[in-house]
Amino acid sequence: MQRHRFFTPEEVAAHNTAADCWVSFLGKVCDLSPLMVRHEGEVGRLSAKTRWVRILNTLTGQQTPLQVGQVCSEETLEEIRGRYLPYNGHAHSYTWKHGGAPLNMAATLSQNSVPDQEGELDQLRLDRDLEVPAILLHFNDDLTEG
Repeated sequence: MQRHRFFTPEEVAAHNTAADCWVSFLGKVCDLSPLMVRHEGEVGRLSAKTRWVRILNTLTGQQTPLQVGQVCSEETLEEIRGRYLPYNGHAHSYTWKHGGAPLNMAATLSQNSVPDQEGELDQLRLDRDLEVPAILLHFNDDLTEG
């Protein structure tokens, strides 16, 4: 199983038992479960900034925990799709769009010009939930016979 490169603080905090203990230190995420034998316990890096994003399946209207959730700003859309796969195993059969334009799955949200207005909303003292960027998943008809 491929691990993510970046983690939200909430994801790190979820690993909070002696058998499954992760910590973040100096921007790195480490698994202390094996007691960091020769530094083999590092599992990734802590995200410098997380972003809220709404993922909407236009075919099914599927409601998932990632419907509105935090993602790491450093992650590409491919990596975000990897987080979404447990909720929709056919996520590769969808075109991911924002503002009507297909997204480059090898790029981050920022590189795809998906706005992050969290700072502006905080400055204006407006509720962040009022303006969460939406990624729309459009099903590709890939059921044709070859």
